Amino acid sequence: MRSWELAPVIMMKSFREDVSAGAPVEVLATEDIVTNRGSVTGKWVLYILKKNDIDESFRSVLVKQRAAEPRVYTTPNGLVGIAMELGVKEIKIPHAKGQSAFWSVDVSPDEDRVGEDDDSEGSPSRGG
Repeated sequence: MRSWELAPVIMMKSFREDVSAGAPVEVLATEDIVTNRGSVTGKWVLYILKKNDIDESFRSVLVKQRAAEPRVYTTPNGLVGIAMELGVKEIKIPHAKGQSAFWSVDVSPDEDRVGEDDDSEGSPSRGG
């Protein structure tokens, strides 16, 4: 039995919302990295780490839409792409089967929100 078969599942939309709210991501290598003529492959599964109402930690596996199987990333490029979409600042990729790396995003209110509360829409300084 695979470990993800017992884990709660999460869809991409909820996964993104949880990460933006500060929940960490676990990247689990399910196979060793293989290099062949400059090409690198492997298999990685992503989990969101959360706490329930009684402060117990649990993880939910990211699944394919409408499927009960995990979304598997097979190249480092795929992992880097999703990490960049999520806003991960430091991207770590585990190399060996069973190894994990952890990602998080900075949820500080000041970063990437400059001018969000500014009500000067249409002012000449904004090209309006």
